[in-house]
Amino acid sequence: MLLFPLLISVGCDSGKIEVADDTGGRDTDTDSDTDTDTDTDTDTGPAYTVCGDGTAPHTEIADAIDAAADGDVLYVCAGEYAGFSVSGRTLTLTGDGSLTTFVDGDDTVAVVIEDSNVTLQGLSLTGTADFDLGTSALWIAQSTVSAADLRIHDGDDLGGNAYGVLLDDSDSSWDHVTFEDNALSAVFAATNGGSVVMRYAVFTSNAPSSRGGGGQVLYLDVDDFEVSNSLVYGNEVSGTSLVDLRDGTDGWFYNAVVHDNVGGDSAIAAGGASTVVENCIVSLNPDAIGVNTYGGATVQYTDAWGNERNFGGTASVGATNLEADPRFTNSAGGDFTLQAGFSPAIDAGNPLAGYNDADGSPNDMGA
Repeated sequence: MLLFPLLISVGCDSGKIEVADDTGGRDTDTDSDTDTDTDTDTDTGPAYTVCGDGTAPHTEIADAIDAAADGDVLYVCAGEYAGFSVSGRTLTLTGDGSLTTFVDGDDTVAVVIEDSNVTLQGLSLTGTADFDLGTSALWIAQSTVSAADLRIHDGDDLGGNAYGVLLDDSDSSWDHVTFEDNALSAVFAATNGGSVVMRYAVFTSNAPSSRGGGGQVLYLDVDDFEVSNSLVYGNEVSGTSLVDLRDGTDGWFYNAVVHDNVGGDSAIAAGGASTVVENCIVSLNPDAIGVNTYGGATVQYTDAWGNERNFGGTASVGATNLEADPRFTNSAGGDFTLQAGFSPAIDAGNPLAGYNDADGSPNDMGA
């Protein structure tokens, strides 16, 4: 089980790697010393391509894209930048971090990606406050996109993004992405196929109906998907499902927590005949059916508790599904780990060896 704060930033630890060789331990440096290594090289970090203060070749991301060759990596230092578009390109854009590098579309979409192969990481995106279809922080069409350490949100504009992300006929992967305070759907993936792979995502404070929103928090109508180790909590919808896995979509929704959301007719609605919902905890969604199936979806090794009704459709409590308080450590504080010795969800996930936790014990339910 993992602890998810409201905002997630991804980093990496760097260290010296010792590599064995056949030199007998003698000095192989090109300097003239006789010690094992007295080189003074230091890692000064990336050579920034874009900095708003003028210390890099470009002050705006759009200008750097225009000047780049396919395959280039563009490094963006901390700061605030205008929106940009990528069309027909292969590029990597790496910001300083999702808590420090901001792209604001102002009165339009922050980032538009069309017919491209793009990696986005370390950025915070906010777009238009309009509710017209097509308005979003990030719009992706006919593209392949890999995203990591992103925050997609409404910023300081109380109108909010109409959508966080709109996906059209695209293949996308999402790793450690926070979707927060978007006025309609956080992710709306529909029409013309495509695929979605999502891990360690957080969806919170999206679609508050008091602001005129109400779309699904996560809507997937794609060829196939895989969503895992993710949190959906503290959202508000009206008249629809929080997580909508559409009929005709094949995929796997597993090791997720859907907790304490307001409104909606289902916390998870699963429709595809080849869709599997498993190892999940769906709890305290007072207005919604916890897990509701149609079209032949499978629900197994899932704990649904404290919802308006815990299971619907063909899903039911039984040999593998539970209806019990999962006993989170401190869900009000964002800690969705399970209380050792008390939670019935510990070791209650799919018992097949391939699902085992890192310590070799049976998989827990939840994120």
